[in-house]
Amino acid sequence: MNLFEGKTIILGVPKLFNLDSLIEAELKAIGFKTVNISVHTNTFRYKNIFQRLKSLIAKNLLGKGHYKQILNFERSRNRIMSELQKVDKSDYILIIRPEVYPIDFLKDLKKRGGKMVGYQWNGLNRFPRTYEYIALFDRFFVFDGNDLEVPSVLPTTNFYPTTIPKENSNDTTDVFYAGSFYRGRIASLCDIISKCRELGLNVHYHLFSKKKKYFTSCNLSTTKNTLNYEQNIQYTYNTKILLDLKVAEHEGLSFRVLEAVGFEKKLITTNHRVRDYDFFHADNILIWTGQSKEELAAFVNKSYVSIPETIKQKYSFKNWIHYVLDEGNYTPIELPR
Repeated sequence: MNLFEGKTIILGVPKLFNLDSLIEAELKAIGFKTVNISVHTNTFRYKNIFQRLKSLIAKNLLGKGHYKQILNFERSRNRIMSELQKVDKSDYILIIRPEVYPIDFLKDLKKRGGKMVGYQWNGLNRFPRTYEYIALFDRFFVFDGNDLEVPSVLPTTNFYPTTIPKENSNDTTDVFYAGSFYRGRIASLCDIISKCRELGLNVHYHLFSKKKKYFTSCNLSTTKNTLNYEQNIQYTYNTKILLDLKVAEHEGLSFRVLEAVGFEKKLITTNHRVRDYDFFHADNILIWTGQSKEELAAFVNKSYVSIPETIKQKYSFKNWIHYVLDEGNYTPIELPR
């Protein structure tokens, strides 16, 4: 019998790109009854000028820089409380990006469950209010080794999913990139994609931005359409090489890196820390520092080198959830410092 069969977990995570539904599906696949209290974090709009003014006063005069987050949470409160009525007592509570929830709400939530686990899948300094939340949790995880200097936090990476079936498709590519627009990443994105095109590689990219942008230097444009996580995985299944561009604020591994591990894809990344992980192999992963077209071609032409199955499974969701909950048999996930 599965260790988690019939047990209940409360799940709270930002509703970004349908990731909450993906995690819920992964939890259900290993036996959990899941109560999803996730919240939208990127669709908030002030109702009127008066609400915006009140928020500015709260932020600048009252020191409540998180007032907008409170307003955002209130939009979901009735739905969340309705979901919580489905369970008197849960076995576990898993909260990802806890700072999107009011502290008082999480204190009350803790009374409803057993072990309460938190995870910040962005650098702590990128969302500094997270520091105020760490003590609320029985176990709290970070994904950037630089954050391990903070007392009581534990290391983990993201994970790759196992519940999304591969659809039959003829839409195969050589290189795939999906990400949101950040000005600091555009130069590298243009450089890599331009050289891939010069090599005759079939490149598919999805560059999201709320405002339309076009980059004449490399013939790239943004889109206002979002790509949900399941669609992203279908593209991942049907490509040879994944492209990963890190943001400057942290050195944690994106989902893209772990997808490359789990789905045995080659990877081009600007995150130099991948070299310090046990899955790294130079034939599989190219750390981008502006290599020449010839150097890129040499990497592309190398065959993928299989990594040990034990290492591959270490970064699966199943091992991840056993590890963060500290239940059953698992392989601990470490971070380089």
